[in-house]
Amino acid sequence: MVFLKTLKQKGIATMDVLTKGFIRSREYMQQIKDFKGLEYGSCRPTDIDFCLDLKNKLFVFGELKHGNTGISTGQRIAAERIVKACEKSVSTYFFVASHNTSGDIDVKNAIVKSYFHNGRWTRTPEITVKSFIDSLGEVKKWLNDFLIIASGTSRGSAS
Repeated sequence: MVFLKTLKQKGIATMDVLTKGFIRSREYMQQIKDFKGLEYGSCRPTDIDFCLDLKNKLFVFGELKHGNTGISTGQRIAAERIVKACEKSVSTYFFVASHNTSGDIDVKNAIVKSYFHNGRWTRTPEITVKSFIDSLGEVKKWLNDFLIIASGTSRGSAS
Protein backbone atom coordinates (compact mmCIF):
# COMPACT_ATOMS: atom_id res chain seq x y z
CA MET A 1 0.00 0.00 0.00
CA VAL A 2 2.87 2.39 0.82
CA PHE A 3 4.39 1.54 -2.56
CA LEU A 4 1.16 2.53 -4.41
CA LYS A 5 0.95 5.76 -2.40
CA THR A 6 4.55 6.54 -3.38
CA LEU A 7 3.74 5.92 -7.04
CA LYS A 8 0.73 8.23 -6.85
CA GLN A 9 2.75 10.97 -5.12
CA LYS A 10 5.39 10.77 -7.85
CA GLY A 11 2.71 11.04 -10.55
CA ILE A 12 3.19 7.43 -11.68
CA ALA A 13 0.05 5.43 -12.56
CA THR A 14 -1.25 3.29 -9.72
CA MET A 15 -1.90 -0.41 -10.11
CA ASP A 16 -5.66 0.02 -10.55
CA VAL A 17 -4.91 2.09 -13.65
CA LEU A 18 -2.27 -0.35 -14.86
CA THR A 19 -4.55 -3.39 -14.55
CA LYS A 20 -7.67 -2.00 -16.29
CA GLY A 21 -8.49 -3.16 -19.80
CA PHE A 22 -7.20 -1.02 -22.62
CA ILE A 23 -10.14 -1.02 -25.04
CA ARG A 24 -11.17 2.61 -25.21
CA SER A 25 -13.96 2.19 -27.73
CA ARG A 26 -15.41 -1.29 -28.21
CA GLU A 27 -17.42 -0.03 -31.19
CA TYR A 28 -14.32 1.15 -33.07
CA MET A 29 -12.30 -1.89 -32.03
CA GLN A 30 -14.78 -4.12 -33.88
CA GLN A 31 -14.37 -2.30 -37.19
CA ILE A 32 -12.81 -4.31 -40.02
CA LYS A 33 -9.70 -2.73 -41.52
CA ASP A 34 -9.97 -2.89 -45.31
CA PHE A 35 -6.55 -2.65 -46.96
CA LYS A 36 -7.97 -2.89 -50.50
CA GLY A 37 -6.19 -0.55 -52.89
CA LEU A 38 -2.99 -0.56 -50.83
CA GLU A 39 -1.25 -3.32 -52.78
CA TYR A 40 2.20 -2.52 -54.16
CA GLY A 41 3.10 -5.33 -56.51
CA SER A 42 3.03 -8.44 -54.34
CA CYS A 43 3.34 -6.37 -51.14
CA ARG A 44 0.23 -5.73 -49.05
CA PRO A 45 -0.32 -4.25 -45.57
CA THR A 46 -0.80 -6.38 -42.51
CA ASP A 47 -1.76 -5.52 -38.97
CA ILE A 48 -0.11 -6.47 -35.71
CA ASP A 49 -2.33 -7.51 -32.81
CA PHE A 50 0.04 -6.77 -29.94
CA CYS A 51 2.74 -4.17 -29.34
CA LEU A 52 4.47 -3.50 -26.01
CA ASP A 53 7.19 -0.86 -25.67
CA LEU A 54 8.93 -0.90 -22.28
CA LYS A 55 10.41 2.60 -22.33
CA ASN A 56 12.52 1.85 -25.42
CA LYS A 57 14.32 -0.94 -23.51
CA LEU A 58 12.32 -3.83 -24.98
CA PHE A 59 9.78 -4.23 -27.78
CA VAL A 60 7.38 -7.16 -27.85
CA PHE A 61 5.10 -7.63 -30.85
CA GLY A 62 2.58 -10.41 -31.25
CA GLU A 63 -0.05 -11.95 -33.45
CA LEU A 64 -3.08 -13.76 -32.05
CA LYS A 65 -4.62 -16.59 -34.06
CA HIS A 66 -7.71 -18.70 -33.49
CA GLY A 67 -7.02 -22.37 -32.84
CA ASN A 68 -3.99 -23.76 -34.66
CA THR A 69 -4.04 -21.19 -37.47
CA GLY A 70 -0.56 -19.97 -38.25
CA ILE A 71 0.59 -16.63 -39.60
CA SER A 72 0.74 -16.11 -43.34
CA THR A 73 4.02 -15.99 -45.23
CA GLY A 74 3.63 -12.22 -45.62
CA GLN A 75 3.04 -11.74 -41.88
CA ARG A 76 6.06 -13.92 -41.10
CA ILE A 77 8.31 -11.93 -43.43
CA ALA A 78 7.03 -8.61 -42.05
CA ALA A 79 7.50 -9.81 -38.45
CA GLU A 80 11.06 -10.95 -39.11
CA ARG A 81 11.96 -7.67 -40.82
CA ILE A 82 10.45 -5.56 -38.03
CA VAL A 83 12.32 -7.52 -35.35
CA LYS A 84 15.62 -7.42 -37.25
CA ALA A 85 15.32 -3.66 -37.79
CA CYS A 86 14.38 -2.97 -34.14
CA GLU A 87 17.06 -5.28 -32.76
CA LYS A 88 19.74 -2.96 -34.13
CA SER A 89 19.04 -0.77 -31.09
CA VAL A 90 16.50 -2.52 -28.79
CA SER A 91 15.93 -6.12 -27.74
CA THR A 92 12.83 -7.22 -29.70
CA TYR A 93 10.54 -10.25 -29.80
CA PHE A 94 7.61 -11.22 -32.01
CA PHE A 95 5.35 -14.02 -30.76
CA VAL A 96 2.51 -15.99 -32.32
CA ALA A 97 -0.15 -17.06 -29.83
CA SER A 98 -3.38 -19.01 -30.12
CA HIS A 99 -6.77 -18.76 -28.45
CA ASN A 100 -10.00 -20.75 -28.75
CA THR A 101 -12.62 -18.15 -28.01
CA SER A 102 -15.28 -16.58 -30.19
CA GLY A 103 -15.81 -13.73 -27.71
CA ASP A 104 -13.34 -11.27 -26.23
CA ILE A 105 -9.79 -12.60 -26.21
CA ASP A 106 -8.03 -12.62 -22.84
CA VAL A 107 -4.62 -11.92 -24.36
CA LYS A 108 -2.59 -12.60 -21.21
CA ASN A 109 -3.91 -16.19 -21.23
CA ALA A 110 -3.47 -16.90 -24.95
CA ILE A 111 -0.88 -19.62 -25.57
CA VAL A 112 2.40 -18.62 -27.22
CA LYS A 113 3.28 -21.20 -29.88
CA SER A 114 6.50 -19.64 -31.16
CA TYR A 115 8.51 -16.45 -31.17
CA PHE A 116 11.13 -14.72 -33.32
CA HIS A 117 14.21 -13.19 -31.68
CA ASN A 118 17.88 -12.83 -32.66
CA GLY A 119 17.22 -14.02 -36.21
CA ARG A 120 15.42 -17.27 -35.49
CA TRP A 121 12.02 -18.74 -34.70
CA THR A 122 11.70 -20.81 -31.53
CA ARG A 123 8.80 -23.09 -30.62
CA THR A 124 7.68 -22.75 -27.03
CA PRO A 125 6.25 -25.19 -24.51
CA GLU A 126 2.66 -24.38 -23.54
CA ILE A 127 3.11 -20.94 -21.99
CA THR A 128 0.75 -17.98 -21.69
CA VAL A 129 1.50 -14.57 -23.20
CA LYS A 130 1.83 -13.15 -19.66
CA SER A 131 4.29 -15.88 -18.60
CA PHE A 132 6.25 -15.51 -21.83
CA ILE A 133 6.69 -11.77 -21.39
CA ASP A 134 7.43 -12.12 -17.66
CA SER A 135 10.15 -14.67 -18.47
CA LEU A 136 12.12 -12.26 -20.65
CA GLY A 137 15.24 -11.07 -18.83
CA GLU A 138 14.74 -7.53 -20.14
CA VAL A 139 11.32 -7.35 -18.44
CA LYS A 140 12.77 -8.45 -15.11
CA LYS A 141 15.49 -5.78 -15.36
CA TRP A 142 12.98 -3.09 -16.43
CA LEU A 143 10.64 -3.92 -13.54
CA ASN A 144 13.52 -3.84 -11.08
CA ASP A 145 14.66 -0.43 -12.41
CA PHE A 146 11.05 0.84 -12.33
CA LEU A 147 10.60 -0.25 -8.71
CA ILE A 148 13.88 1.38 -7.68
CA ILE A 149 12.92 4.66 -9.37
CA ALA A 150 9.36 4.55 -7.98
CA SER A 151 10.54 3.87 -4.45
CA GLY A 152 13.10 6.69 -4.62
CA THR A 153 16.06 4.50 -3.65
CA SER A 154 19.32 4.53 -5.54
CA ARG A 155 20.81 1.42 -7.08
CA GLY A 156 23.48 1.29 -4.39
CA SER A 157 20.98 1.29 -1.53
CA ALA A 158 18.49 -1.23 -3.00
CA SER A 159 18.62 -4.62 -1.37
